Amino acid sequence: MKKTCCILLMVGSLLVMAGCVETSRKETAELRWQETIDHARIEAAKESIRQGQLGFAEKLLEDVSDSSSQADQAKKILAQIDSNDARM
Repeated sequence: MKKTCCILLMVGSLLVMAGCVETSRKETAELRWQETIDHARIEAAKESIRQGQLGFAEKLLEDVSDSSSQADQAKKILAQIDSNDARM
């Protein structure tokens, strides 16, 4: 009986750990996807700025995730757009 309980406990622990690993992989994939999308938004915003479409660039940059590694760059570009708007 005691041996059976120990085996069931170990199997249960392994199943829980396997579920955590799968969740971690999914979260990692989602984070990579978000980083890729944020990078594309910044590049598209830069191109929009070159074409004089500041409003569109601003909308693209506002959608960059705050948790992204691209967030600081997006905020800097937004600040530049705002300072250009203030001068006009």
